[in-house]
Amino acid sequence: MLGLALAASVLGLGSCGDDLVVPTEPETQRACARAISRGYWEDGGQHNLGLRRHVCLCMTEEEYLSQSRLEELHQALLDDCLSEASSFGMDWSECQADYESEVWISGVEKGSRVTWPTPDHVVVTPPGMHLDCP
Repeated sequence: MLGLALAASVLGLGSCGDDLVVPTEPETQRACARAISRGYWEDGGQHNLGLRRHVCLCMTEEEYLSQSRLEELHQALLDDCLSEASSFGMDWSECQADYESEVWISGVEKGSRVTWPTPDHVVVTPPGMHLDCP
């Protein structure tokens, strides 16, 4: 009986005290950008990279507004660009130079090329890109 009473008090059953509050994780959304770059082959051929691809991370609105995870997204863009160039067997690309210039994430201001869903703008994820945010 003592065990049942102790369990009830721990769970807040039969108690008139403060309600038990279970913390919840903040809602996240997809913050996305594109690593549009150019890759080259030794024979002089070239190909545009990243035109049909998005790189996304699940972020809270606070992380998006504070840009606290912008570098993480930026690194993921570089990794994706290099991976796509490699998949085409390219001899070299402008991925590293575009990463260093921050062209993928910054237009007028830092982070301005990273999309975030708003009531007026839904971030469209291209086919094959699956990222479900909690």
